[in-house]
Amino acid sequence: MKQVVFVALLSVVLTACSSVNGVQAIVVRDCTGTYIRVSEKDYLVCNNDLLEKKQTGDTVRVRFQSIQNCPRLDTTIVCMMYHEHHGLVKLKKVNDK
Repeated sequence: MKQVVFVALLSVVLTACSSVNGVQAIVVRDCTGTYIRVSEKDYLVCNNDLLEKKQTGDTVRVRFQSIQNCPRLDTTIVCMMYHEHHGLVKLKKVNDK
């Protein structure tokens, strides 16, 4: 019985982690910022310097973590266009395809 409870608790803890490992993404850039598109959803990249050499439409393999705020974005001037996104992310690793 203790093993079942331990396994259940462990699975809850592991699925609660907000980090995503090694997924394929498309780089999307516009005047509002740099995004990664994963499963048809765009995520605003906080540390976009890791994608500095990538162009819109490039495919990359990324590891990223969801974050709540990005101080860099508080001081960055962007255009008045709206770009729907599904949250902020911090890239942990970027590889070509």
